[in-house]
Amino acid sequence: MAALPARHMRPESDTDAPPLSGQALAQASRDPGLRILVAEDNPVHRAYLLQTLIDLGHRPEAAVNGMEAVKLLSSIDFDLAFLDLRMPVLNGEEVLRSIRDGFIARVDPALPVVAVTAQCERGLRVRMSAAGFDAFIGKPLRRSDVFQTLKTLVDQDRHDTPAVDLPAARSWLCNDDGTVFKRILNIFLEQATGFLNLSSAALAAGDTDTLRFGSHSLANSAGMLQAERLRLACLALEKTTRVDDIEAARQALAPVKQELAPVTAAVRSYLERC
Repeated sequence: MAALPARHMRPESDTDAPPLSGQALAQASRDPGLRILVAEDNPVHRAYLLQTLIDLGHRPEAAVNGMEAVKLLSSIDFDLAFLDLRMPVLNGEEVLRSIRDGFIARVDPALPVVAVTAQCERGLRVRMSAAGFDAFIGKPLRRSDVFQTLKTLVDQDRHDTPAVDLPAARSWLCNDDGTVFKRILNIFLEQATGFLNLSSAALAAGDTDTLRFGSHSLANSAGMLQAERLRLACLALEKTTRVDDIEAARQALAPVKQELAPVTAAVRSYLERC
């Protein structure tokens, strides 16, 4: 099965949910057989997550550290990955960066990745969202949280990804503080204008370093605003600059401009209404 496209990051459940019924298990398994990487160094958490995924009809593979996770990713076509943030050798964020930057052979940079951690402070959630995680699940692990995370990602796969989801971004980043959010949006518009000017000048000068910095920064901002298509286009552009291929960068810039236009239009419309 092809990998689900990356989507908006979701928080772990804040309240205890009832145990999953047989009907709920069947519902979660309506897309059976997903190949799922479980990268977790804690043996109890790893065993629990593996068994839960098996019960839901999926096919998990386990890694006990980040390096093992990279090796498995390079040899198996996974549909989704659970990465513990504090694994030894390579932590979850380092593995994710390798995925998103296209450094792991045969792995789609848009592979959906779920962050797994015992920490849940808001600052960490925002940082993980900006880094490119698609969902967030907290410890202690609960069967209902695993179920809901998978259900959310699978349901999102059935619909086209919107250019940007500003209500979700406002709720996630600012706890619905409209004043702070408008300030962030205005900064983003300034960044977008600066990127367009910068990228044109950098292409003319053959300056891949400037393009790399600009595309990386814009990708992070797009992730925080839940502009997934723009984020992925920026990552694709950044990847071309790492091999100093200015012609490939020129071609990769076009999708970035294409995705940036509806995002900036939506941001301006939001600011006018609010």
